[in-house]
Amino acid sequence: MNENANALKMQNTNFDSPHGLMNIQNLSTAYDMARLLTKCMTLSLFRKIVGTKVRDCGCPATHDNK
Repeated sequence: MNENANALKMQNTNFDSPHGLMNIQNLSTAYDMARLLTKCMTLSLFRKIVGTKVRDCGCPATHDNK
């Protein structure tokens, strides 16, 4: 992940864990995250996913709206 961050010129980012879960050693800046998002937005599948406003998962309702 750090190699990819370096390739995107994310100079203030360091990933300590590959899974992306909370880890105090995972560091970045808003500017670097914007660089990542700019790259992600070049991918049509990513644009489709983040552009989805509503998605029905087909799960049955688990609560009563009385």
